[in-house]
Amino acid sequence: MATAEEATGAAAGAPMAAAGVAAGGTVPPGVCPVVGCRVVLRGAVADRAGLAHLSQAHVIGEVPAATATELGLGGCRWCGRPYRAQRGPRGRSSLSAHEALCRLNPRRQRARVVAAAAPAAAAGDGGDARGAGAAQGAAAAGEGHTLFAADPPAWVAARADFLRRAAPTAADWSPLVASGARTVAHVPAALLGAWRVLAADALDWVRREPEQQHAWLWLLLLPSLLLHVPAVAPATAPDAPLPPLTHHVRAEAVLNGEFSTALADRNAGVWRPSWRRRLDGRRRVVRGGDQAATGLAPSQRRALRLVRAGRLSAAARALVADEPAPHSAAVWRKALLLFPPAASAPTSAASVEAEFGDLLADAADFGDAATVPRGVTREAVTDAIRRAPRGAAPGPSGLRVEHLWALEGGGQDALVGVLELLVSEAAVTRVPAAAAHALAGADLLLLAKPGGVGPDGLPGLRPIGMPETLRKLAASALAATVRGAAAELMAPAQLGVGVPSACERLVHELEAHLAHHPQHAVVQLDYRNAFNLVSRAAAAAVLRRALPPLAPYLEWVYGGEEAPTVYGWAAAAEGAGESGGADDGGDDGGGDGGDDGGGNGGDAGGGDGGDNGDGDGGDGAAPVADGPPPLPVPLPPPPPTRFALRAERGAQQGDPLGPLLHAAALWLVLRRLRDGHPGVLVRAFHDDVVAAGTPEDLAAVMADAATVGASVDAELAPAKCTGWSPAGAAAPPGWGGKWAAEGVVQFSVPLGGAAFVSAGVDGLVADQRRLVAAIAALPAEELQSQLLLLRLCAGPRANYWLRCLPLEAGARLAAAVDADAKAALGGMLCDARDSTATREAVLERAALPPAMGGLGVGSRTRVVPAALLASWVDALRAGAAYSPTLRATADGLLAVPRVAADGGPLPPAAAAATARSGPAAGGPTGAGGGGPAGDSPAGARPPPLPDPDPSAPAAGALRQALLGLLAAHEAHCAAPASGLLWSLARGGPNAAVDEAADPLAPPLPPPPHYPEYSAGATDSTSADRPHSPALYSPPTWQSLLGGEAPAAQRDLSRPAHAAARARIYAELSLWRRAGMAACQGGGAARWLSALPTLGTTGTTMHGAGMRAAARLWLGAPPRSVPPAPRCRCGRDADADGRHFLSACPEQSSGHARLHHHLVHLVAEALRRTPSWGGVEVEAVVDRGRGALRPDLRATHASSGAVVWADASVTAPFGPRTTAPTAASPLRAVAAETRERDKVAKYATSLPGPAASHTFTPLVWEAFGRIGPATAKWLGGAMRGPALAGVRSTLLTRVSVALWRSHSRAVSLGYSRCFGTGGEVPAGDVGGPLGPRDHFVRVGERIGE
Repeated sequence: MATAEEATGAAAGAPMAAAGVAAGGTVPPGVCPVVGCRVVLRGAVADRAGLAHLSQAHVIGEVPAATATELGLGGCRWCGRPYRAQRGPRGRSSLSAHEALCRLNPRRQRARVVAAAAPAAAAGDGGDARGAGAAQGAAAAGEGHTLFAADPPAWVAARADFLRRAAPTAADWSPLVASGARTVAHVPAALLGAWRVLAADALDWVRREPEQQHAWLWLLLLPSLLLHVPAVAPATAPDAPLPPLTHHVRAEAVLNGEFSTALADRNAGVWRPSWRRRLDGRRRVVRGGDQAATGLAPSQRRALRLVRAGRLSAAARALVADEPAPHSAAVWRKALLLFPPAASAPTSAASVEAEFGDLLADAADFGDAATVPRGVTREAVTDAIRRAPRGAAPGPSGLRVEHLWALEGGGQDALVGVLELLVSEAAVTRVPAAAAHALAGADLLLLAKPGGVGPDGLPGLRPIGMPETLRKLAASALAATVRGAAAELMAPAQLGVGVPSACERLVHELEAHLAHHPQHAVVQLDYRNAFNLVSRAAAAAVLRRALPPLAPYLEWVYGGEEAPTVYGWAAAAEGAGESGGADDGGDDGGGDGGDDGGGNGGDAGGGDGGDNGDGDGGDGAAPVADGPPPLPVPLPPPPPTRFALRAERGAQQGDPLGPLLHAAALWLVLRRLRDGHPGVLVRAFHDDVVAAGTPEDLAAVMADAATVGASVDAELAPAKCTGWSPAGAAAPPGWGGKWAAEGVVQFSVPLGGAAFVSAGVDGLVADQRRLVAAIAALPAEELQSQLLLLRLCAGPRANYWLRCLPLEAGARLAAAVDADAKAALGGMLCDARDSTATREAVLERAALPPAMGGLGVGSRTRVVPAALLASWVDALRAGAAYSPTLRATADGLLAVPRVAADGGPLPPAAAAATARSGPAAGGPTGAGGGGPAGDSPAGARPPPLPDPDPSAPAAGALRQALLGLLAAHEAHCAAPASGLLWSLARGGPNAAVDEAADPLAPPLPPPPHYPEYSAGATDSTSADRPHSPALYSPPTWQSLLGGEAPAAQRDLSRPAHAAARARIYAELSLWRRAGMAACQGGGAARWLSALPTLGTTGTTMHGAGMRAAARLWLGAPPRSVPPAPRCRCGRDADADGRHFLSACPEQSSGHARLHHHLVHLVAEALRRTPSWGGVEVEAVVDRGRGALRPDLRATHASSGAVVWADASVTAPFGPRTTAPTAASPLRAVAAETRERDKVAKYATSLPGPAASHTFTPLVWEAFGRIGPATAKWLGGAMRGPALAGVRSTLLTRVSVALWRSHSRAVSLGYSRCFGTGGEVPAGDVGGPLGPRDHFVRVGERIGE
């Protein structure tokens, strides 16, 4: 939306030349003439590409006057973009053509508001007076009767007047942009249209006029003004507000320019400390349960909300997170001690220059290197927006990334433009100081540290910062841009920036160093509150020189006249408000709380109308001209005042670039320590600094760490520094810290004697048990979330320790972790009525990965050798470039003889040279995966460390332990002879059927006769990738370190899982083998990774249904009690429930409903694909003797080819397919057969020539595997990264639909069974083929 000034005189914007460009000045050809724009054009500015760049990236006020005159440019009267004003041959100029189509043209605005308000009008509740009024208001807005659509200049003028009155000075911004109002997690449908047009307008205003501070004020005010969630006050509260406005009335108020009304509604709904939440007695009914359950705890609600958003790690942390600190004045006073004022910092820019001039010169040389990026690309900005985490807490304004994702094309372009401005020099030169200060603000959450209260009666505090969303996105784009260069600068001394697996590499390097230097000790250095206190001047001095793209960000965030403001809770008297008060209620109320309140929404709107001069506003009539002008609506009272502090020192909490700032300041300290003590190993992961050397050297290092640290405001805490000597040496004289006798804990990994490591493992087990217990304590209705958290969080959480601990300690930890996970899983899926054999079979099968037919829960014991082996391989390959001890360890392993090409042993020297030729040949460093290659690109080699002693007994023991690691890995991968069933056929991705493998296997149907499809196209690589026609052969250290063998943990652990799968498979009957084979690859396990999203297109599976589906997936009966022996259809009912999934005629209606649902899912996906059009469901094909009705028809947009499709779901455990499926478990035999039948039925009956009309089957197996032809066609129809999300969403929804249908079929089938005798026990397999009677009707005999 144009500003008031723009609306009246933007057409004459050409004279507004950019400052700093002299009239008549020239610029080099091929370079954009706008000051600050670094774009290099392909040709001259007057070429088509140059003019297009000016119109897309700039406004007329930015173009120098001389350039505008020379090119004949004029500014659009609506958006200010520069176009040629000279008329062409047809009498029309580019400028006039653009103005007719400009998005900000009032006529275009009116059409957009009509489309935006249509769903809001349709959503009006006619049964409620307020809902009806809201619907009428939305309809009026849709007809163009809102001020925003009917008279944009008047709306802009009203907004400008409101902003001038609401914030006459910069000091008045806080109540507007940091009100404490809570905003919706997702934009509601009733507000979506208004939000899109208003947010796009606000972003475009900022992009066009970043110097206008009111533009920034409106952008930061709009989210809470339009998207706030009113807090619910107790009915007895003396300050309880009037009922809030509905979403429709709220949107209408903003669109009509009634900003004071909307602001009053927002301020009245801000939570106050006197509105305490009464959690006691709140009860909610758990769906699927037979009794009421108490309300969820705030941590559980928060965790489940994060699971639905896909943030599983954050959900797991939320379940075991520390409780918030009490909201009291005493706690806030203690928090102020964590953020001391700048006056307490002795370091200045001048002192840093004087102390570290040589190191800053090295940083400047590094910044001049060609490998350092010069700026942030548009792709990096868009990638930061796409990769922003869902469900993240908003900043002070309430703006969330989900709000930004809801924008459409124009709003998205404006958003990218605003972020490009914030990551460039324009953020310093063009953004007003008040706006920069507001963007730099953050909300503060104080968590209580474990350990209870201290002597002051208050708990320890852990601050968590939540910065503004726009600022976080800009910082994320900058961080991604400079991550690789930062790793190259700081590694190997500082491994906390851009280095993968940094803690693991550091732990292994420390182990190797102590093994090769038995007399050395280790010390952990601890800096007090380093993140909040480290010198900003030191960090800026390094980063401005070494990483120039960060300089503007550091200036506008940390270099302003006022330090960034951090906001706490609403201020009140002592004891007012509870820590969870503001967090409760909103989680359950979500974004719809405003619509549920009755009352005076219409009165509020009518009142504002009267104040403005016409109360009805229904016919758009102009106010009466005579009489006094209308008085402005008074501003409402401000929201409650919040506690606030200034972050004047250190890196701001929550800043995505905060860790880099902190690491840059400490880099100076680390370099000084390494240069001053060449015989000491000095490494750091952010502020966790560790040094290894002789005890005497460590005493000197500790003294220098205190002295040098003070030069960057890092205060060493000697009482928290801990030293330890593996040889049992005593502390050196004058040692001021602790000196441990048994070991130390480095990055939560215990290093020391056996007893010390064992005690540390016990502590890790207790922490892991706490998380598993918290997951198990979630309601049974949330089983889908529980399984996701158990598989993807609880198990992998222990993976870090398995990669760092010694093999024996890791095996002990894994056994305890698996025992806890299996106990929790058994309680979720089984009950007392399940037999011991059933329970054990379920848990054994569940330990397999999902791609192999399991759940991935309880499998840590299998991956212990693979995890440790993969971690050591990574450390040895990366550390060979910078660590003498890791290089010596690798040389010792490479010296082990291996077989040469002629069958004889390979000489050690040749083996070492051959194996090292891979990692030593160069490659990526730091952020890549090879590891840091040196200390500085400026030529400063790291000081030489003492030569390692390979003959030391500890070094030999380390080599023997690493050699034994391969033997342990091989033992875990041993498979029975039946493992060859899972081997790959030569020349194809799936195994050919071996009829000799099972004498009962019938001959397979003939191969497919449609040549365009391959029978081996089923995507089962995740189930069989590591196998070959021979059994698994473990790698050697030479092949691992040389890069000849896969060394990732996933690759190394897959053979162990495959061996376990083969052992389970060998003990099953043929019928149950078919059930397990149906779960192998082909996307069958997609439903297990689906998030429990709500809504009509959601993928939630509720507790009872999820439990039945999970048991079916694991080969167990869907319920602990078998069904009655006879189904109502007349057939026998098997205990495993498969009769209800395939052969039961009573399920025909459910099968038809599933079929129609799958067809519509595919049709919806094709309609979202730009390359397809004319998508029709059940189009008729007339073939002469009868009409065929394929399920789908679609036309390719570019070629015009018509594709016909027919969908089907087939069971892989029927009489015809049981034996072939069991004999060839990696082939979707049933799907292939059904696809072949479909092609034979439809392919020859299509109208028109074969070149323009083709047919494809759409076939899935009952357990979720997709047919090979189906997978191939969907992959081609939705090809490319842009459509990968559409294809993945389709396949996931189909998988969930299949298993939802199964759970419903089981529930319905059990209810329709009858009889008391002759039931098939769960353990009765009924002969070599398993249960057979359920395939036969009553009275028939097998074989008829």
